[in-house]
Amino acid sequence: MKPAVFFLAAISVWAQAPHGVTPVWELQKQLDGLVAQVRRLVPLLEQVKSEEWGAAGYREQHQSAREQVEYLARSASALARDPEKMTLALDAFLRLESLERSLDSLSEGVRRYQNPALADLIQSALAENSVHRSHLQTYLMELVSTKQDELRIANDEAQSCRSAALMHPTARRPASAPAASAPAPSATSKNKKP
Repeated sequence: MKPAVFFLAAISVWAQAPHGVTPVWELQKQLDGLVAQVRRLVPLLEQVKSEEWGAAGYREQHQSAREQVEYLARSASALARDPEKMTLALDAFLRLESLERSLDSLSEGVRRYQNPALADLIQSALAENSVHRSHLQTYLMELVSTKQDELRIANDEAQSCRSAALMHPTARRPASAPAASAPAPSATSKNKKP
């Protein structure tokens, strides 16, 4: 396929796509908002006294939630630096889900063993985070869709090149090797006289 045809095919696919990928500057803004929102959980988690509850499972969830806040912040920063990398987008999304699960369970323990008002604050912070979760999920879907389209276009181009090579096998024949030259006379044959 000629470059002009490939370019037109790429534009056609782009025009048919319902969404593009969120621009980097907008993604950065969304990730900054996500990290800022998640960091607001730190003071709430510091108020949780799970070690006083006498239930080991809640202590583990409390520790996990604190760790997940830091992991998520690092994942979001890595994604902001390399927004085209699907594994980073997936990592950030999965870490956010893990944090939400930990906090849901932990807030039940806070409500039961410590302070219902603190549990309400944790749940409220989670609810505020849903907007950022939605943005991250949308970006992940856009990125996957775009990468799939790029792979499909590259595959179609490769198939076209293979077909062209099979239809015109003489165009791809390697050049013939130069003829072998006669060996140079040896030094002993020069010294002999007839």
